[in-house]
Amino acid sequence: IKELLSQPNVIITSRPSSKLLVGLHTINIKLETIGFYPNQVNEYLERTFSAQANKVQLFLQSRLLIQDLVRIPIQLDALCISWSGGLGSEMKFDTITAVYRAIEDSLWKKDILRLGKAHEGKPITEFLIQDCDPSGIKDLVKDEINFLEDFAFTGLHNDIIDFESTHRNVISRHFKPPMTLLDKTLPRLSFLRTSDLSPEHRNRSYHFLHLTF
Repeated sequence: IKELLSQPNVIITSRPSSKLLVGLHTINIKLETIGFYPNQVNEYLERTFSAQANKVQLFLQSRLLIQDLVRIPIQLDALCISWSGGLGSEMKFDTITAVYRAIEDSLWKKDILRLGKAHEGKPITEFLIQDCDPSGIKDLVKDEINFLEDFAFTGLHNDIIDFESTHRNVISRHFKPPMTLLDKTLPRLSFLRTSDLSPEHRNRSYHFLHLTF
């Protein structure tokens, strides 16, 4: 490693807290990827929301932890997607993990409605889902959660980022119980994205909301 890093022209990428090995030549320039500036976050919110933009901004101003988090574009996107799912309520966030869990629960609440889930034979409404606790949410979408976990693990193991129909079919065949109506389910999951505008869902490729899973 020292031999490689001692070459005349080297680009080193790392996390902010990392340290260089002892004995290396001095680095000529150090750059840091910092994401959005605060004014860019506000501009994004104003473009995404109209009447609620000010409410979201006030929410962020009172939560320093989330202010730093949403400077990362993909995290800001997740916040905006999940906002209408109840994330804006008076919740206490003490750790980054708590923030991620709140976003996850909020996204699943949206998806439960989009998937047309039912309880005791009756369709679940937006009013009912808002009072559902995290364990109840996971019970309603346990098959979808398990399928996404298989999806993610398969991608990591096989170095796949964009899941085409052939990938999905193979994963679906090995998934127990089998995921029915897969081509109708995937477009309704907030954790997946597609850049394919094909009108045929079965021909689309999908990737996770965060490309590094």
